[in-house]
Amino acid sequence: MSKSGLLIKSIVLCLIAFMLFSFIGVAFASSRRKSVTYAPIRYGVNYYSTHNHYEPHYLTDEVLDRDFSLFRKQGIRYVTLAVIWKYFEPSPGVYNDAAIDDVIRVCNFAEKYKLKIIINFYTMMQEDTFTMPEWLSPRKFEQVFLDPAVKQAWLNFLNHVAERLDSAKSIWSWHMMNEPARRAWACDVEIEDFLELWTEMRNIFKSYSDRPVSIRFGAQVFDNPDHFNRDPRIYQILDYVALNWYEDHFSREKLVSMVKEIKQYTKVMISEFGFRTDDDQLQVEKYREYIRLFGKIGLRDCVAWMWRADYDSPNPEPSGTGFNLAKNVQGEPRPAFYLLKSKFFSR
Repeated sequence: MSKSGLLIKSIVLCLIAFMLFSFIGVAFASSRRKSVTYAPIRYGVNYYSTHNHYEPHYLTDEVLDRDFSLFRKQGIRYVTLAVIWKYFEPSPGVYNDAAIDDVIRVCNFAEKYKLKIIINFYTMMQEDTFTMPEWLSPRKFEQVFLDPAVKQAWLNFLNHVAERLDSAKSIWSWHMMNEPARRAWACDVEIEDFLELWTEMRNIFKSYSDRPVSIRFGAQVFDNPDHFNRDPRIYQILDYVALNWYEDHFSREKLVSMVKEIKQYTKVMISEFGFRTDDDQLQVEKYREYIRLFGKIGLRDCVAWMWRADYDSPNPEPSGTGFNLAKNVQGEPRPAFYLLKSKFFSR
């Protein structure tokens, strides 16, 4: 065979080999794609302002526009606002409607940017916390169970707020209570007492609309046999279970196991997660790990703790420190914030 013939034969063989390997590569990639499932995550932030209020003096219209436009651009879906009994009912039966109007103002800005509001009735179970009214004695949520008049006051408060906020179109869901707990340091009552109360609370909110209702459980407390022990009766009351999860209180392995069990009955939201540090890089590393974990176990809705960038004050966490995802009061985010963007994660 001539040299030119050998050259042509070599070129033809190389082309055949290239096409063959290309076909194998495409087929392999296709089979790989078919074997993988994906879990999209919708993110949110717990949104706070100075002194746990949403007063225009600190949280100005300019700040709301700045923050919410950033959230919209980032793809944030949920914004959680805290409603605290102490601030909204300063004396028995007397409601601070101006404070409720401040919440409505924030909700209206959320509607402008197509953000979904979660109203969190922020409670703490210990005695003398900032969440309980000054006129209670002792100042402990347990009184709701022990004193019929206090229970009625609590239900009346929820009804008043629900009625005032009902017209706010951006409100997506009610978190009727934050981190309930049983035993002596909290509420020394039975699970049945909580179930009865939650049923009454649910009926109040459902009398205004069909917005979903939930309770924000500390993950470790929801799991603990001395507290709620994953009681399946809870799923009959709530539209989904909300979990406040922090790794130093409840391991990743335990979270995975518990979420898999709950999802047999109802949906699960992570209503709080985050990592407290002033080190931006360490916070980024932890957020990456947590987000990967959430994606792998099929969690759809995850709300970070927290954002506040309205004013330089120590309460709650100042910008650039701790859990706060805001870098400064100019509204620049810390790097971990940019990880809160809806993605598809390989399981």
